[in-house]
Amino acid sequence: MKNAKVESVLHKIETETKYKFSYNEELVDVDRRVSIVANDKSIEYVLSSMFSGTNVQYSITGDQIVLKVIPKEHSKKVKVKGNVRDESGVAMPGATVVIDDTTEGTVTDMDGNFALSVPVGSSIKISSIGFKTKYLRVSKDSNFNIVLLEDRQMLDEVVVVGYGTQKKVNLTGAVTTASKELLENRPIGNIAQGLQGLVPNLNITFNSGQPNEEAKINIRGNTSLNGGDALILVDGVEISDLSLINPQDVESISV
Repeated sequence: MKNAKVESVLHKIETETKYKFSYNEELVDVDRRVSIVANDKSIEYVLSSMFSGTNVQYSITGDQIVLKVIPKEHSKKVKVKGNVRDESGVAMPGATVVIDDTTEGTVTDMDGNFALSVPVGSSIKISSIGFKTKYLRVSKDSNFNIVLLEDRQMLDEVVVVGYGTQKKVNLTGAVTTASKELLENRPIGNIAQGLQGLVPNLNITFNSGQPNEEAKINIRGNTSLNGGDALILVDGVEISDLSLINPQDVESISV
C-alpha cells in the first residue's frame, strides 16, 4: 500500500488475515500516512515498518495485536549540547533552554554553554529577554551553535519612569519618585530629611543636627554589589547637595 492511512492498513490486515487490533484511537495516530510493501512479509515486519520512528509499540498474543503508546517521558532520549551567542558573537550566560511544551530545561553557563537530555523528535526552545526565541528539533545526539537575534520591537518599547520616559534597553536601574505632596506633609528643613522612609533601601545619614548640613545618601547599602551613591534628580535636574534647595520650591524628587 502506498501513501495510505495507518487506519486503512490496519483494516486491510484485519480483512485479509486472522489478526484483530486493539488500541486507543485517541493515542495512536491512525491518520498518519505510510507506504508499505507487504507481499510475502511477516506481520512483525509490516508492523515494525509501519510504526518505525514513532512511540507506538505492538504485542501479539495469538490472533490479537495490541498497540501501545509509550509515554513521551519514557521514550528514548538523546544528548544535546550547545553554545548560545548573540549576533556579535558574545556568549550569552543565563539564556533559557527548555524542552518545548514542558518545564524541563536548563540555563547556559558563563560561556553560553548548555547540556540537556531530550526525547527523540522533541524540540528545544532557546530564549532570553530582549532576544527572539529560537526552536530546534532534535532527532539524534547533537551539538548546536546557536545565535539569538535581538528583538528590536521589544527593545524599542518605552518605559515610563519617575522623571520622563526611557527605552527599555536603556533602563538599567530602579527609579523611585517622591512627590511634592509627600514632602509638604513633613515638617522638614532639609529635603534629604524628607526622603527618609519614602524611598526603599535609601540610607541617609547626617554628621550633626545642623539644618543645612549636607546629607550622605547611599542606595541599597554600603555592602551591596550594586550599592553606592544615589543619582538624585530634583524636577529633572541632577543635584549633588540637597541642602542648597528650598523644600518649598520642589515639585518632585527622583532617586
